[in-house]
Amino acid sequence: MNWRNLIYAAVVVLLFLSPLFLDAYWVDVLNSVGLYAILGLSLNIIVGHAGLFNLGHAAFYAVGAYTAAILNTRFGIPVLWLLPLAPSPLVFLL
Repeated sequence: MNWRNLIYAAVVVLLFLSPLFLDAYWVDVLNSVGLYAILGLSLNIIVGHAGLFNLGHAAFYAVGAYTAAILNTRFGIPVLWLLPLAPSPLVFLL
């Protein structure tokens, strides 16, 4: 095991343990950073590696987020329970 993998493992462990020693504000900030990093990486794969300029994946990201927000505010379903539902095709049936 080289040093790079050890550093990655340490960062992942710290991120998983961060809600235990950070307050709610910083957990929310880290959540936003993670979501934007995932969106940025997906854009890098689509535009950078594939050479396509297609923003269709952003529409799926937006529809999943919108559906999760509606289900959370109107029906009181916790957001963590909605994470498996947000990216699924069932989102268009609601």
